[in-house]
Amino acid sequence: MTDSQPKSTLLFKAALFVVAFLMPVVAFSLLAGFRFERLMENENRILANMADAAAQRLQYAANNRRFWCHELDRVFTLYDGSAELHLALQNLAQQHNQKMNWILWDASGKVLINNLSSRHGKEIWERVAGILGLSAGAWWFSLPAADDIFIRTVLGQHFESKTIQRGIFRTGADLSELSYFSSAGSLWADSNAKYTLMVLFPAGIENKPHGLRQFIRTADVTDAGIALLADDFFYSSEESVERPELLKLRDFFRVRAPAIFQNDHQLYTARYIDENLFFCMFRPRPDPAAASRNSALFALLLAFFWLLVLRET
Repeated sequence: MTDSQPKSTLLFKAALFVVAFLMPVVAFSLLAGFRFERLMENENRILANMADAAAQRLQYAANNRRFWCHELDRVFTLYDGSAELHLALQNLAQQHNQKMNWILWDASGKVLINNLSSRHGKEIWERVAGILGLSAGAWWFSLPAADDIFIRTVLGQHFESKTIQRGIFRTGADLSELSYFSSAGSLWADSNAKYTLMVLFPAGIENKPHGLRQFIRTADVTDAGIALLADDFFYSSEESVERPELLKLRDFFRVRAPAIFQNDHQLYTARYIDENLFFCMFRPRPDPAAASRNSALFALLLAFFWLLVLRET
């Protein structure tokens, strides 16, 4: 045996080790790392899409006046009978624990339902129905001076008939103010081929969280948690996300939204619904150590396999 034979044998074994063990382990590790990167990109995309969809729904719920406009428009469109509509309005008031009164007219202006505590007789309300019906039909309609004075006397000194149509806008809907200098409340009204409906709210409806609470009740937190923060409102679907942490996230996302923020356990993204409402959505972060563990497990299995092979040879 020459001196070169042991050296050749050693080189062969080293090459066999590299080809049969080291290269597969390195390749598996690179593949596991690549798959984890793609997984993180997919998780970020899913979270961002979920947050965008939730923020879109939250646009209608964040402003309580807008929320009630959409709720009343939905009910008025959905229910065809006067009794059904009256019951739906009662259910809305009870569900949100909100005092509200309404009057419902048929197409001829006859009062069908009236739970307003008012001194006005049916002749007054029939004339109001005619004016509201005309105003709801066209935003550019200008009332004659006599009608304008009359309806302000009945409903409120600053009521403007042209504002009625704002209550059914798809975006930017708003209730009509009855007075700017006293707590007269707000009004929503609309008219269709069968009915005219007017709903009155007491003052302060804009300060209540009816829309936010309904958003929370209907939110699907199966795949992601949510948190809301305003000056006088806080909610988190998970106890682990408390108000102090959400305040830090609000500061972080103030200049970075809609970025994705991650810590050891969670992925976060956020949207500013308005100046006073911060919305955050989060979901568990995939374990970054999983790729290393899988690579180590593959290396052990491969080593065990080659030990079995060498034992049989």
